[in-house]
This record gives sequence, structure tokens and C-alpha cells, in this order.
Amino acid sequence: MWVNELRVSGYDSENGWAALSNVDIKLADVGNIKASFQRQTDGFGSLSSSLGEREQLNINNWTVTTELNADKVIPERFGWNIPVNVQIQSNTTTPRFSPTRGDIRLEEILDQIDEREDLDEVEKSEAKTEATEAAQTYKLTKSLSTRVAKTGSRNKILRNTVDGLTVSYSQATSDGRSPSQEINDSWRWSSAVGYRFQSRRPKTLRPFFFLDGVPLLRALGGLNFNFVPSLVSTSGSLNRQFSQSRERAVVAAGDTTATPLDVRFPLREKHAFTHGRDFQFQYNPFNFLNLSFDLDTNQSFNTAGVDTLYSVVTPDTSFFGVSLEEALAAGIIPEDQLDNAYELGRLDIIPGTNVLGRFASGGLTPRTEQHGQVFRASFRPRLQGIGFLNWIQIQDISYNATFDWTNGPVGRNNGASIRNNVDIRGGVSLRIQDLWRKFGFYESIEDAQEDYT
Repeated sequence: MWVNELRVSGYDSENGWAALSNVDIKLADVGNIKASFQRQTDGFGSLSSSLGEREQLNINNWTVTTELNADKVIPERFGWNIPVNVQIQSNTTTPRFSPTRGDIRLEEILDQIDEREDLDEVEKSEAKTEATEAAQTYKLTKSLSTRVAKTGSRNKILRNTVDGLTVSYSQATSDGRSPSQEINDSWRWSSAVGYRFQSRRPKTLRPFFFLDGVPLLRALGGLNFNFVPSLVSTSGSLNRQFSQSRERAVVAAGDTTATPLDVRFPLREKHAFTHGRDFQFQYNPFNFLNLSFDLDTNQSFNTAGVDTLYSVVTPDTSFFGVSLEEALAAGIIPEDQLDNAYELGRLDIIPGTNVLGRFASGGLTPRTEQHGQVFRASFRPRLQGIGFLNWIQIQDISYNATFDWTNGPVGRNNGASIRNNVDIRGGVSLRIQDLWRKFGFYESIEDAQEDYT
């Protein structure tokens, strides 16, 4: 007969404390530095909280943000704008109990490591660090962003060239781990260059001024032609990101599986390297005609941006830099051990400068993912100024044409998809009474009717 007895010996009334501080330092007009620190210990709770509502973890968070106006080193009259933002953020949470061992306190696990006689002091320190990190939730993020632009040039050429340019860049890295993930790291960066020209007012001329004295064509003589587009805008961008994660290896007691841990808990990696560009053009040649054209293209450098490095893993050892086929051919892995050999692949990141250098020299063609074009036209006829046609009111006539091309998924034979759409809208209103009034007898009828009433 088995008897299990549970007995309450006391309450866990451990107290904790919490503190939060913020610092804001202003560096005149050059920028400012902001810092925030948060510390909370195990057992903290509000004054009205019960024992079960108190926190059972330690929290240690801090953030430092720096905002600098790098353009302050340049005389203000030049009109440069160069903001630089830098941020570092750290979040660490340490629980009271081990996430994988239920009601076992983390302190008890660390004490057990100290009591082990088969480990020296260095090994004990490493084991305690590993146990602590396996229980923590940790994330460290670093980011940088900047933008360069210029305005207010007095020279007309500079105002229409340099003042329209904008350059931006940003990057961020993140290192993290949690009780369920041994690795959760990522990095990304993006850059963009753009140009924008916008006309403040139309620049017009009269191309048919010589028709002012010609009957029937006098209206063309007063026609104003705008020879400057109202908007020209173009931009190009590069975006790259990479992430890798691995689940934390949790081996149950009595697990005799011979499969290596690197195979059971593989490293998962993702990479994306894309390029996009767009163009916008708006032009109103006459006050009754508006034209616009938009173009955008997205391309991918994913394949050209990475190489795959293979390795062969067995229960006893690992062979890096060779594939399973190469290992068999070289005799590294005997054929009778093929069932216990596994091939793993990792991504080897190629520097972006190398990829872009090959692209600029014509040695690389990126994969086009999407391409789109949109053309719009709006015609606003005005017949009120023409006496014999002012009874006709034509609504704005709009023409929209859209073309979109999307490439198929990589590794599939679906092919690309194309969508083309044309939309034409317009309308006309006829004021019949105004038409009749152009005849003398109808005006006589209206006059007679007014006299009768």
C-alpha cells in the first residue's frame, strides 16, 4: 500500500522591490540623450496584492536613446538636415522557478551545481551560467537610423537638383534567447535614395499666338501651353535581413536516441535581399488635360546573396565543409555508417558590396518579383465659352490603364501572372431649354408667357 501525505509548513512571503528611473540630457541644439532603467526583484507586488498575485521573477530592463543633429556642425544657411538616431535596449527576465523543471527553484539548481565534486571552479561557473541563461528571457536590440536632405538653396540649379535629393539609411541587430529558444538572433539594414522635383507654378507660353486675328481659330490663339511637369519623382531602395533561431535542446531522462542534437534541433535561418525602385510623373500640359504615369519594380538578390555550406554530422563527430556525397566519395564516412550520418546546411552571407559590385558590372541579374505600371489621363472639356455649344455640358473624361506582372514562386512551375485593366469614364448633360433659347421664336414664346402671367 502506498500513502502520499501533503503538509503545509508555511507561506512563501518573500518581499521584493521595484525601481524606475528616467534621465533626459539635452545637448543644447546638437541633440539629446534619453535613458530609462527598470529594476524589479522577485516577490514584488502592489500594496493590495495577495501572496499569489506577487511577481515570481526578476526584471532588469534599460534603454538608451541618442538623437543627434549632425547638421549643426554645418552653417545653417546651407539648409542641411542630418538627424542621427541611435538606440540600445536590453530586456532580461529571470524567473524564480525553472521553466523546464516545474516547482524547482532556480537557486536550488545553482546550489546543486556548487555541491558537485566532479567539477572544478571554472566548470561550475560555466554550468551555472548555462543554467541561468536557459531559464532567462533575454533580448538586446541595437538600432541606427539617419537621413540626409537639403532645402532652401538660392541657386536655381541647386534648388532643382540637390534640394530634391534624399538619402536614408537604417540598421538594427537583435540578440535573444528564451527557455524555449536557445538562439533567436536577427539583423537587418535598409537604404534608400530619392529625388523629387515639384513645380511651384505652371510655366506657360502661347504656341498659337499668331492665330489671334484669324476668324474661327481665335480660340486657339489664346491657348496656354505648360511646358514644365508638375511632379517628377524617383527612388530606389535596398533592403536586407537575416534571422536564425534554434529550439532549446530538452532531453528527457532515459532518452537513448542516437540522433545528434544538431539534427533533432536544427538551426533555422532566413535571408532576404531585395531591391525596389519607382518612378512618378505628373504633367498638365493644358488647364483642361492632366496626365500621370507611375512605375514600380521589385527585384530579389536572395539567391546571389548567400552560399550554402554543408557539414556531415554523426553521433560521434562532425565534418565541416563537405556534403554527404563528398564525404562518401572521399571515404570520410564508410558506407556501413551511412544510416547514422546526417547532412546539415548553413547559410554563408555574401557581403552586400560584393553582390552590388557584380550587379553593377553586369555579372549578376536579379530576379524580378513584381513590375507594375499605371497611366492616368483626365480631360475636362469646357464648352461654355462657345456660344452655339454652351447647352452641352461634358463631364470629366478619365482614362486609367493598369498593368501588373508578378513572378511565380521560386522552385515551382506556376509561371508568372499578368493583370491588365483599362477603365474609361465620362458623361454628358444636355440643357435642352438653353438650346431652344437660341431660336428667336422660342424667346418670343417665353416673353409672351411672362406678359400673360
